[in-house]
Amino acid sequence: MVLRGIVVLAVLGMGCGSSDLGGIPEQVRGVWVTDEGRYQGRGFQLEEDVVIFAIGGGRVTVHRLQAIDTTCTDDQTLFELRYRLGTGHVYAFDFYFHDGPDPVIRFKHQPEIEWRKTDRTLY
Repeated sequence: MVLRGIVVLAVLGMGCGSSDLGGIPEQVRGVWVTDEGRYQGRGFQLEEDVVIFAIGGGRVTVHRLQAIDTTCTDDQTLFELRYRLGTGHVYAFDFYFHDGPDPVIRFKHQPEIEWRKTDRTLY
């Protein structure tokens, strides 16, 4: 019960429901990778106001965030990030963040795949 309370407090500290550019919370920042075979050599890095995607072949794309929206539940936070490409199109990067001793990110459209934080560099 105490642990659940700590997790809820940590999630509330993320500014749930915000729709500004307060930045990606510290506990969500970093490099994220998965063991899922089709994503080997790929991953993403979250920083305060930037998302970087490793797209394979040692290449990355860097995107400044336009908006960060969050929605909280008891055990996860939905992050809805928006960024603009040079073409002017706005793209979405939506994921669920599960905080705790071993944090996990799951994409909204692929909840079965777990992404875990690593100390490795993305590029």
